[in-house]
Amino acid sequence: MYHLREGLSQLQVIPGSSLAGQTLEQGGWGQALGLTVLSISHQGRMRLAPGRDTRVEEGDYLIVEGIPSAD
Repeated sequence: MYHLREGLSQLQVIPGSSLAGQTLEQGGWGQALGLTVLSISHQGRMRLAPGRDTRVEEGDYLIVEGIPSAD
């Protein structure tokens, strides 16, 4: 679906992404996408182990672990 390899990947939230402005929970990063978000870089500041209420914004970089679910 997203062509990610199993393991660690870095993703960028591009402008216009439907995930921008949503929390990790709302965006379904864990359950729907099958990914664990390990960190988020927002405007040069790194946030480790973000909680499910952490909001993802355009331009953010996320370090994720896992592979997307087939669903």
